[in-house]
Amino acid sequence: MDKNILLIISLAVSYTGGTVQKDSCLPDCNGKDPLDMVSDPMNCTKYYVCTAKGIVNQDYHFTCPRGNVFNYRLGRCIPDAPCVTPCSTSIPAHVNPSATTTASKALPSTQPSPKYKATPTTDCTNSIICTEIGYVAKCHSCKQDYYKCTAVNTEGIVQTCPGELVFNPDPSYRYCILLADCPTVKPVTTTTPNDCITSLVCTAVGNFPRCKSCQQEYFHCTTVGAAGIVRQCTENLVFNTVSAFPYCVLPNDCPYQPLK
Repeated sequence: MDKNILLIISLAVSYTGGTVQKDSCLPDCNGKDPLDMVSDPMNCTKYYVCTAKGIVNQDYHFTCPRGNVFNYRLGRCIPDAPCVTPCSTSIPAHVNPSATTTASKALPSTQPSPKYKATPTTDCTNSIICTEIGYVAKCHSCKQDYYKCTAVNTEGIVQTCPGELVFNPDPSYRYCILLADCPTVKPVTTTTPNDCITSLVCTAVGNFPRCKSCQQEYFHCTTVGAAGIVRQCTENLVFNTVSAFPYCVLPNDCPYQPLK
């Protein structure tokens, strides 16, 4: 056989055998935006929050609430679901990714005060100039469209919630939600002298700060219209006061404002 042919075959075999495979046992923020949540392949009850494109920060490694597991397809913790095998990248076939009352991917959120470029003729705006990075409601009522702000002083990009989901106009919870979960009233709170509130009526499912300053306690809402449950961050972590990042963070990082 021709020596050149043998050399080509040898190189082809070497190249195939040397292909580097992606390590499925490591958290992966590649292709993700800041604030996207990704699974911990070693523990189905934990997840990471991406702090920059393609970067996994070990400081932002969190645990789902008790009884929940992290669903990588939804990008959130869900209750009463089987635990995914460590280092597996698939969900068991019998797990329904939409089997919760808020079966939508939680979108990152901010609470900016956008400058409107045009006066709306309905309850929706025509365009905005972004004052912060994050997501902003396009309408005062629950509609599918919202704005994505990727940089300050740029025009907001119109996005649409998937399926039949709508964007929540409540500034404390800017996510795509089910229409049935759309808030109709403002949360009722009672303020205490130390800048913390003693109670909260939930307008959406999620976690919300209990205080204006960085403290360990926060409210956990599981049902719209129910009273928020007071919970505490683990170890020495405190709850972030910036609505764009409603998680427990290191005290030195609070308040944490995510940046692109």
